Amino acid sequence: MQGTKLLVLLGVLAAAPAAADIDNAKADKLFEEALKLRSTNPTQACAKFAEALTYNPQAIATHLNVARCDEDQGRLASAAAKYREIIDRAANQKQDDYKAEAQSRLDGLTEDIPHITLWFRTAAPEGAKVLVDDKTIEISGRTRIEVDPGERRVVVTAPGRVGWVSTLVIAKRDDKGVELPELATAQVSSRKTIGKLTVI
Repeated sequence: MQGTKLLVLLGVLAAAPAAADIDNAKADKLFEEALKLRSTNPTQACAKFAEALTYNPQAIATHLNVARCDEDQGRLASAAAKYREIIDRAANQKQDDYKAEAQSRLDGLTEDIPHITLWFRTAAPEGAKVLVDDKTIEISGRTRIEVDPGERRVVVTAPGRVGWVSTLVIAKRDDKGVELPELATAQVSSRKTIGKLTVI
């Protein structure tokens, strides 16, 4: 199949300027090693694809394989984000085959991507920061985001407030709402601010 062939090609954004830290030789070597391992040891192959990308972030085919690894390992939102990036890069470079492959992969998983919607019960406190796992989320009204299936951790912090954390389990196609509570004011003593994370 054309899509399968695309995954074994080493595509480079030729028009992009070469970065000082790009090491094409090392990236190519890791890429070839990953291809050989893909059928016998997918986990190790994915690790090598990811490492290859650090030596040449401009290689579209490596991006495509890393995205495919995310998809195969169930990280659907992560895979979708990478496929969208590949589509944009390939379109800019007129790499129609890569664009078509990434679009096809994205179309095939879109319906399975779970979502969560976040909103504050009351006005967000000044300086509030919302994290979903390790990603900062900008909240505006009801904010709906894609997430990977599995256990997700939502954390809310703000200066002078007691932090809040909630853990929820997300399955494919889930669409859950998470109301972010009003954060209590932290107790202040003469020596230090005392506040513990509220766990839900």
